Amino acid sequence: MSIISQIRVPVLVMALVGGMGVMAGCPGAGQVNYPPIAGDTISNSVNNPPVPRVLDAALEYVVRRYPPNSSGPLDPQPAVPFAVNLPALMNEDNVRSIIGNTSPFARALTEQTQNLPIYHVARVNVRGGTAYVDILRPVSTLPDKPVNPLYQGVRVELRGLSTAWRVNHIQLYPVGAPDVPRLNLVSETWDAPVPESAGTRGE
Repeated sequence: MSIISQIRVPVLVMALVGGMGVMAGCPGAGQVNYPPIAGDTISNSVNNPPVPRVLDAALEYVVRRYPPNSSGPLDPQPAVPFAVNLPALMNEDNVRSIIGNTSPFARALTEQTQNLPIYHVARVNVRGGTAYVDILRPVSTLPDKPVNPLYQGVRVELRGLSTAWRVNHIQLYPVGAPDVPRLNLVSETWDAPVPESAGTRGE
């Protein structure tokens, strides 16, 4: 089973539960599915709050604990630039702010940066004050798995909405060579990070 398949099943269960809440009359505000799930009634917009701030917190946490090509949490590695493959249709302002809030070494994914190590945002689900973000992080080639690039799936659970979004829990998946999300390349002019938010960091 691929990394994407492993992280998909619990998200689908959560999405169905959230969908039942909407059908029962609960407001849809603060509820997001990305990518879209067929038949749901949830918003799929990645540009509306709270998605950009959720991604700020999730990406910063994962990148800080698992630098590009590290073998484990907080593995000391030389600081190197990397690219972030953000959800499709994310607008320029959000791309630039998320990149700026992730790391001084983060770059938007463009024709020029697509050969850098890439962190992929595979899935985003928001249900009020709880959010889940699935990220594929680049991993160094392992002796018993001489495939490059390798990735590790990281599910990030966050809490927030009425306060700054913070990481509550992460779940790691086995290192492997999954089918990564398509590359959502943006204009070279977007590769100029502008951090806009504060207090989104996970502990």
